[in-house]
Amino acid sequence: MAKKLLEKMFDWCKKKGVKEIYLGTTSKYHAAHIFYDKNGFLDIDKNNLPESFPVMEVDSMFYKYSI
Repeated sequence: MAKKLLEKMFDWCKKKGVKEIYLGTTSKYHAAHIFYDKNGFLDIDKNNLPESFPVMEVDSMFYKYSI
């Protein structure tokens, strides 16, 4: 189910011209990290986030997906 939802999101982004997706997460969500890795997200340093990215206090890991 999560994979299908992710594919729908990627399709929507392509139609809207979105080129990159960024996300933040806590280091405790190991299953989520595996899911992101398996689906093409790259682990990035916080310094490589866009200036406007809303970093939450609990975020300690960051990912990027290029469409």
